[in-house]
Amino acid sequence: MTRHLPALALLLGSAAPLHADIRPDEVWQQWQDVAAVYGMQLAAAAEEERDGTLTLESVTATLSMGLLGTVSLAIPEIALAGQGGAVAIRYPQPLAVAYSQSADGVAATESHLSLPMDGLEIRATGDGGEIRYRYDVPSLSATGTTETRLTDGGLLQSGTVSALIEKAAGELVLPRGAATGSAEAHFTAAHWQQETLLQDSTGAPAGRQQIAREDFSSEARAIAEGGAFQSFTGQGHAAQTRQVSDAPLPDGLPPISFAYAAENEETRLAAADGRGSFAISADRGDLAVTGVPGFAAPVELQLGANSLETKVPYALSGGPAPVSLQLDAQSLTLGDRLWREIDPDGHVSRDPGTLSLDLGGTVTPPQPGFLPMAVPFGIDAVEIRKLLLSLGGAVLEGQGAFQLETGAEGLPEPVGKMDLSLENGLALLDGLIAAGVIPQEQAFGLRMMLGVVARPDGDGDRLVSEIELEPGRNLVLNGMRMPVQP
Repeated sequence: MTRHLPALALLLGSAAPLHADIRPDEVWQQWQDVAAVYGMQLAAAAEEERDGTLTLESVTATLSMGLLGTVSLAIPEIALAGQGGAVAIRYPQPLAVAYSQSADGVAATESHLSLPMDGLEIRATGDGGEIRYRYDVPSLSATGTTETRLTDGGLLQSGTVSALIEKAAGELVLPRGAATGSAEAHFTAAHWQQETLLQDSTGAPAGRQQIAREDFSSEARAIAEGGAFQSFTGQGHAAQTRQVSDAPLPDGLPPISFAYAAENEETRLAAADGRGSFAISADRGDLAVTGVPGFAAPVELQLGANSLETKVPYALSGGPAPVSLQLDAQSLTLGDRLWREIDPDGHVSRDPGTLSLDLGGTVTPPQPGFLPMAVPFGIDAVEIRKLLLSLGGAVLEGQGAFQLETGAEGLPEPVGKMDLSLENGLALLDGLIAAGVIPQEQAFGLRMMLGVVARPDGDGDRLVSEIELEPGRNLVLNGMRMPVQP
């Protein structure tokens, strides 16, 4: 699946500036050749050449992504004008772009965007070995609409989309010949933002999503040989990133809002040999959740250095394949406003905490005809290589592994074992009770529950728990078998 990413980038990157001793038909042919390497159908309903300009009418790009459906992009017109050995690329003003994604049995999405192309200088230059696409634009904006419809055609969700990029510049280099399909790209922007406002089928607000990045830069490289994709690597950096999303709550409650800000955010993407990886990290992160029922103050969480990395297969064939996820967050602290609300007298430790998670496992591609709603594979096994969470003076650690087997009536059944330990957990419980976070009348029940799921280890404040899931849906806690109801 990830092999299609460079092709999608080409569609939009081809709207980038170009220079060289080349003809308009060579540019158009290169686009088609590169698209073919990535399994994309790129075509124009009509081609007309007049006075050195090749006009392409109703340009469409269609990409089949197997079980994930089909993605298509449509541009009404592109003009490739020869200018002294270079090619200038021109679009209608404004440029109307249509995008759609659909799969059998799954809700389909369709978007329409309008882009004023004023100020975008586009030229193509090159030689027998490569064509360079360069651009430099002071400001580029876009507005549009999006719709998601059910399989019967009924409206599920609609919305409006807006975007703005300021002081953008970049270059896309596409070699020709045996290296067709390879690419190198660079992009910078002083400011980049986008916003989506969603409505449900009745027209009621269904959510808001905003994202903005400052001093953004990225670079990417794709390698193809003999007309076949080999590998892709990409990375991006933003000095500051801000994200906001709102979600409505039922029963007339005010919406809940999530806001996240990061400093020096780095992203990395790689794909080769049927496997892909995605990683994101930042020097600092601040999360605020407003409107949480029961809390007057925003629930705020500050992070120091933090990172997330995932590795998954993108080739949906070849049998079971390994997957992994690593999450690390240092210097975890809750916001002062929240502490003042829940524990003004300081019964709970404010010491910075840590979160570290290392997961592994294997997945298998689905059988033909299976339409996934979330991930295009089934989970066979999960390994908890490391779990570490320290907060409020307590430290939780764990590790384990589970196989997903087929149980009674063909239902999936996890089988395996996990070991947990909790340091200073009773002290944390006492602090939460003293602060009033946990009512006194519930304290006895919680202590009884801890006595069931965990046992003391040594003379200090340390609890351990051995959790085992056996075939037949049997649960074993610390050596005691407890039947689990289906």
